[in-house]
Amino acid sequence: MAINIRRVGEVADGSVTQSKLADGAVDLESDIVVGELPSSKIKNGAVVEEKLANLSISTDKLQDNVVTLAKANDDVRLKSFVGDETLVSVTGLTESIEKELTIPKDVVRFGASKIRVLAGLYSSDAAFTASLKVYVDSETTERLELTSNSETSELVSGEFDISDLGAGKHSVKISLVSSDVAGTAYNDLIDIMVVTG
Repeated sequence: MAINIRRVGEVADGSVTQSKLADGAVDLESDIVVGELPSSKIKNGAVVEEKLANLSISTDKLQDNVVTLAKANDDVRLKSFVGDETLVSVTGLTESIEKELTIPKDVVRFGASKIRVLAGLYSSDAAFTASLKVYVDSETTERLELTSNSETSELVSGEFDISDLGAGKHSVKISLVSSDVAGTAYNDLIDIMVVTG
């Protein structure tokens, strides 16, 4: 009869099986257990809400579009929106405020961070650039400028940060100007939306 003698500490491959482990022998809270559990080893339904620590899943671990607003309350889905479809125009190089809309900002409940603008903009001549500029309250520097050289209404869009604005009503002013003294800038649609988050 042969006797296999191994060096101290040497364990044959496959010799430690589940039946050889005493209850509590593997402590998952110790430094002995390392690495990540592969997803193939997690049964469907094994991770339940009670097993997740608060804030255990950070936003950078979530794939794009994996979270929808289906489970969100109305306050999260709420977005302020104003619009106007009046045709206005400005001829020449002198900028003129042609539309003024009011946007309310509730800093605490809705956390508005940006304003998104969609506008119909066009020029009397493709050689001239029509510019639409957006100002907030009494500011003299525009927060957004949209341009078009189209001779028919072109949908242009952009957004700008409003995290610096306090709570309350804010005036959003829309101006037009052409790049040439003989050119006319036209605006036939403006939609302004508040982006939260």
